[in-house]
Amino acid sequence: MTTIQPSILSVEEIDKRFTVSREEREAITKAKQQEAQGLLARLLLDTKGLDSIIVIGYTPGFNDGEPCVHSQDGAYLNGLGEYGEAPSAFGVDESDDAESDWSAAFKRTANIVGAMADLLGDAFGTNWAIRVKRDGDSVTFEQEEYDCGY
Repeated sequence: MTTIQPSILSVEEIDKRFTVSREEREAITKAKQQEAQGLLARLLLDTKGLDSIIVIGYTPGFNDGEPCVHSQDGAYLNGLGEYGEAPSAFGVDESDDAESDWSAAFKRTANIVGAMADLLGDAFGTNWAIRVKRDGDSVTFEQEEYDCGY
């Protein structure tokens, strides 16, 4: 057991400090969301043939006795993963005969999205699916809640 000393701050000062900190945290989170959205939009617009990027982040509720930690699935480009798998988000249906024909540019984009895992986790928390999608010359962003099922 360790003896600790109480803070010299008053309850009012503690309240003010953490109220400001909460507001600052919200501002930081919003800035990270805007940064992540902007980076994903740039990747989408600058990768030839790419019309959508879907990324899924989640924390399982059960993991066979192992710690339940946040994970991020790889990027789904134009609705498919590198090996033809479809995400279980945004109503994208998996096809048995789906094949992914990823170009070197697609693989590079997927690697960059993977490297953005910490930023995306900081920006959106956990249990989310996000999609950026080309809409003519502009890009739309969607986020939905995601349940990994375990």
